[in-house]
Amino acid sequence: MELSFKDIQQNKILAPYTSFRIGGVAEFFFEAKNEQALGAAFLFAKKEELPFTVLGGGQNVLISDKGILGLVVLNRAKKIERLDDTKIVAASGVTVGELLSFSAKEGLEGLAWAAGLPGTVGGSVFGNSGTFGSSFADTIESVSAITNDGDVKRFSRDACAFGYKTSLFKTAPHAYLLLSAIFLLKHGDSENIRKEIERNLKWRATHHPPYQSAGCIFKNPELLHYHRLAFDVVGRPHHHNSFVEGCLECAPSDVHAHGNMPQNWFEGHIPAGWLIDRAGLKGRRVGDAVVSLQHANFIMNMGKARAEDVIILIGIVKEAVHRQFGVMLEEEIRYLGFENSKSKAQMVKTISKP
Repeated sequence: MELSFKDIQQNKILAPYTSFRIGGVAEFFFEAKNEQALGAAFLFAKKEELPFTVLGGGQNVLISDKGILGLVVLNRAKKIERLDDTKIVAASGVTVGELLSFSAKEGLEGLAWAAGLPGTVGGSVFGNSGTFGSSFADTIESVSAITNDGDVKRFSRDACAFGYKTSLFKTAPHAYLLLSAIFLLKHGDSENIRKEIERNLKWRATHHPPYQSAGCIFKNPELLHYHRLAFDVVGRPHHHNSFVEGCLECAPSDVHAHGNMPQNWFEGHIPAGWLIDRAGLKGRRVGDAVVSLQHANFIMNMGKARAEDVIILIGIVKEAVHRQFGVMLEEEIRYLGFENSKSKAQMVKTISKP
């Protein structure tokens, strides 16, 4: 398959293709319905020397109000099949929900923890999505991707260089195009797997806001960097007067008394939402961008929020958390299209007083 400009749309509004419902237009736009079309779009962009951006489920991204230059490809490659006794291969455009449904039907367990995670296989591998102490790296056997040379290459799990919220593909976003992933799972009972998926879906529905958002805005900071902080975060004195030891000492024994305590699945990290909540930022608003009252690591679009509103609000949150706790939050979301202007850099550098 080979693409030409007659196959490409121009000036396509991107907001409807993101969970934030925010973003300007794509200079060029193409919907890829299979892996062959994905590869053709990638090679077309290289040939025409166009910047290349892939959108899957449109989660975990904030697109500039001015849009994105170059070619934006909507990944709708949906092929999924069972390879052998315990392996599933899924194209990068398969949603996490579709992957879990297929694995449950096939009686293969190991992915139910991901129930309710938004996005696609490609995005989840790219950012090594995780929750409840598990991540996609735990079940990946290998990943296929197109290199800048146009060759299809298979990467072993180790070669993917997975880390907390990252991978080889995220650290070099313009060097590869993810095509598919092979998952190594275990035999299980389909009905039990479905029940576990339902339990996790209910938990996420209870704890995460139902409004338009990009998912968690910030990574959870590593405890390692803040182990010497001396202040009382939990609202009562500790004999050791240590933030980190205090959190770990109180959780999970006091979790029922302190419902927003860090949980065991945050191993080695401070929950960013917990810090934002303690900084008193729930409900903070800029335009139609609002810090969720339900989960403080979510910023919601309550109607007509602009990317500029979200960035200013992110700046307010980062400054307040750093001022109160000495912790510098780092964004988990990806900024798309801002390299075409100075607006994002200027706003991020602006310290907004809450």
